[in-house]
Amino acid sequence: MVTGQRKYKDNKVESKIAVGGKRKQRIKLSIVIPIIALAILSALIFINGRGTSSGEIAVEFTAQLLEGDNSSTQGENTLVARKEALLTFRLKDNKTGQLVYGLSPEIGFYPDENVEISLAKVQLFVLNSERGTIEVLDTFGGYDPRPASVKGMGTMTSKVIRLKGSPNQKVTDMVAGRYGDYLYITLPGENQVAIVNTMTHEVLKYIDAGSMPSRMFLQPRSKFLWVSNEGFGGGVGIIDTVNNTLAKTIETGKGYHQVAFSPEFAYVTNSYYNTVSVIRLSDLAKLEDIKVRETPYGIDYSNASGEVYVTNVLSGTVTVIDASTRSIKKHIPLSMGIELIKFSPDGRRGVVLDKHANTAYIIDAATSSIIKTVKTGEAPGAVGFIEEYALVRNTYSNDVTYISMDNPDVSNNELVGGAPPLNVTLRSLQTTPYGDEVVITSPEDTRIYFMHKMNGEPMVMNSATVEYGSNAVAIVENKLHETSPGTYQQYIILDREGSYDVEFRSGKINATFKIEVLPDRTTGFQTAALFNKTFITGGTSTLQYRITSRKTGLSEENLTDLIFVVIKPGKGAWTKRLPSRHIGNGTYEAKIAFPEEGEYIVTLASGTLSSRGYETAYDYVKVKNATT
Repeated sequence: MVTGQRKYKDNKVESKIAVGGKRKQRIKLSIVIPIIALAILSALIFINGRGTSSGEIAVEFTAQLLEGDNSSTQGENTLVARKEALLTFRLKDNKTGQLVYGLSPEIGFYPDENVEISLAKVQLFVLNSERGTIEVLDTFGGYDPRPASVKGMGTMTSKVIRLKGSPNQKVTDMVAGRYGDYLYITLPGENQVAIVNTMTHEVLKYIDAGSMPSRMFLQPRSKFLWVSNEGFGGGVGIIDTVNNTLAKTIETGKGYHQVAFSPEFAYVTNSYYNTVSVIRLSDLAKLEDIKVRETPYGIDYSNASGEVYVTNVLSGTVTVIDASTRSIKKHIPLSMGIELIKFSPDGRRGVVLDKHANTAYIIDAATSSIIKTVKTGEAPGAVGFIEEYALVRNTYSNDVTYISMDNPDVSNNELVGGAPPLNVTLRSLQTTPYGDEVVITSPEDTRIYFMHKMNGEPMVMNSATVEYGSNAVAIVENKLHETSPGTYQQYIILDREGSYDVEFRSGKINATFKIEVLPDRTTGFQTAALFNKTFITGGTSTLQYRITSRKTGLSEENLTDLIFVVIKPGKGAWTKRLPSRHIGNGTYEAKIAFPEEGEYIVTLASGTLSSRGYETAYDYVKVKNATT
């Protein structure tokens, strides 16, 4: 028996759906609805109940094009290549009428019977706060079209997003939304938050978010993103991440702010007023200010004890607040200078950092007491978690201190990078969605590092280069998410035109639908490589591309900023940027002498093309030694 169970407090849905038995051969049904840019299909999946019961699950499928006006070229039940679409699956038990929720389904795309493309992948977004740039590092996920020898390079920068005001605009924070469809970046000098579409890698818009927006805090199981306002009045701005609008601003007091959430309330520190403001989540009403000790700074909630913990910098204490009664239970004496506090995902153990004393205090939530004091590297500034370990990023030493939450006597420093970061933020290390790996920024050596457990303890296993340096990182997993009870959605972009079978599968449920993907003939450019994909070393080789408009089919002439970029990936990666020469008929060429045999990547770069819809494409070539 397979049972899916999940409680949605806001929606008051608490029933259970049980599906058991052996499924029959899957049934494909297509229902055609003549609406441009909208494909609605439905399927029934019949599941036997092992001879004792039977049930029917209805799966409704919607494929909706989200951008562009392609009505002139698009027919029914079709999408457009390289255009963003939203896939929606709605599940209902036909016998009971109840929604089928709490599942963890997957979807696969089949351009033919023998090939599956999985669009589920993890993307890394790396922020350089001084330049106001975000680099997109694509891990390629379940579908990696690169040659086998090239795949070993792992992540690579696929795009650089430049924010308004860069390079002079200093960016404070970056966080991914609940489902990873958008990034949010605070621009305090503009009093705005930038919103970036994680599929198209474009800035969607800028919204006002209160006075000097700074750090951001995602409310659990909610559409709201809370933004600290450090300017006049002080308080928080609250962004509705469904509509990407500012829902409300609330004045709480001046100073530095962090936000923590219990199931019913938000708690906001006000460092100048020595208070913590309590805001009711159901109606976003401010209820009261709780007087704590001097200079409240960090704050977090333990779901194990049901208590809120506040670090008071100048008094050197941690205030413990009962979240049910909103009353102070005790003050834990520590040391002057404590700042950040963060609890493990299970809420059992918390970590308090004192960057001036190079110390981490471990709190046991069951007793609200300190159970261990651990020496860290120099100036600990951020905390993340990987399985049973807390990881502390140190500011003035090039290492991470790891501490076992099961046995805090187990701790050590692990080298990360070749130079201290010098600047550590709340996002200097981020845990991947599965909790088994942490991504760590290293801005001084322009790399990010990947740490996971090896032989029972955290270790740095590999790294990736970033062009502009790394101050913060956001991790986005693009996969099928349950966005409301019984509704599962995923944003996709399919690069190739043609017919696809879309297969929805979860346990005993399996349904297949068909979509058509047409070429996009409205914007952008098409590049065609005019060279052989095999070259030899020892001489000058010619690379040629022809560039045409997808919309008109006409050649693109007289580009003056077109650069050929040639990359040999792998250890000690080699890159060469080559100026191009226009030779007519939309054709451009560059000369190169390949230094050694191996596989290379060839791509084009042009600000003119990028501003008019060109999306970077890659060609792969083999280079062999000349025969004698």
